[in-house]
Amino acid sequence: MKRLPSILLAAVILPGASMTALAAPASANATIVCDNTADTALSGLLNGTVVVPEGADCYIQDTTITGAFRAIHSPGVVSVTNTHVLAMGGLFVKGATVSVTIGTEGCLVDPYAGRNLKVFDSHNVAICQMSVRNNLMVKRSTGRVMVRDNIACNNLGVTDNEVDGLRVWGNGYTRNKMIARNTVANTTAVHHNGDTGQSVNECRATIRQANGL
Repeated sequence: MKRLPSILLAAVILPGASMTALAAPASANATIVCDNTADTALSGLLNGTVVVPEGADCYIQDTTITGAFRAIHSPGVVSVTNTHVLAMGGLFVKGATVSVTIGTEGCLVDPYAGRNLKVFDSHNVAICQMSVRNNLMVKRSTGRVMVRDNIACNNLGVTDNEVDGLRVWGNGYTRNKMIARNTVANTTAVHHNGDTGQSVNECRATIRQANGL
């Protein structure tokens, strides 16, 4: 898929666990529990909101989630790749202890996040080429943080992280950028992050069209 200035891609990786809910529940309001391994990744249409239990791993790939995605109770590895999240709730990861990867393998396509993409208090965070309807925020994380080639149709924030390496480049936003209060032990690369030149609504229309939504 051709990258446009208003696209954000994210992938979350959680530690391996067993799958406890299958794709395509009957109701769009259903809750889908993701507790699996890389070999049993959820795929296909997930018609509901996906939640990750405390300490669980969650692997999702090649999917559309009609609801939100929530991994906020100290998951292990969260991996969400080649996946659209359509609901206004977007994606929220907090306290991941192993790693968080949001996007695609190799970061080659442009999944869509229906509202916000937030990763807080997590370890080893990689977010690339995501289309985010509202805010993209990474806070208070450790290990290594990479945020690259994303579009946030509102604000971009990478703050208060204490990491070995920080890379934030090639990201677009429409309102505000805050890359501040980060403590970096080794490598810092922050460059080519800029205003898309669009209004919030123009950006949102562009990323939906780019993703065929």
